Amino acid sequence: MKITINPNVQQATLAISAVNIQPGALPNGTIESLMELKYAFPNFIQPGIGDDFVKGDLVVFYEDATATYGCQLKHSDTSDLDYAPKMLMLFVGYVNGTLTVMHKGYMDYEDDEESPLANWTAGSTIYASQTGIDTSPNDVSANWVKSIGFCFPNVENKRRIWFESDSTYLIIG
Repeated sequence: MKITINPNVQQATLAISAVNIQPGALPNGTIESLMELKYAFPNFIQPGIGDDFVKGDLVVFYEDATATYGCQLKHSDTSDLDYAPKMLMLFVGYVNGTLTVMHKGYMDYEDDEESPLANWTAGSTIYASQTGIDTSPNDVSANWVKSIGFCFPNVENKRRIWFESDSTYLIIG
């Protein structure tokens, strides 16, 4: 386990290897609610993963008994009700066979058409959308809705979000 503190922005990052996660693994005195949580999965084998996902994609782990970790990484899809109860993560990267995803923390998005973040307004709640992340909740019948954080105000003029998904969701009737 490694804790990195960036003195410029006064934020801490906790990196946890998924290989040896154990209950009570956080250091004593750590204020976990203010920390970013990223998980590294060494030897996460999935064909095309480096091409299919970009930093900031909203993803889920989906059961696959034949896979190394018993699951595959998939893009979140609000039209698939099987994804609704799953914990959403943000894709951080895939380098040398190690998958890194974020459970909670800050993410900056670029202003381009391919960004998984559709809209950004300081202070707005963000939601899982059919194609990624949006400031408007999904309103399509038989889809699910889940709040996943908010647009974080900043002086760097970045499309920054605080991501912190939980297991709460609603199905649209």
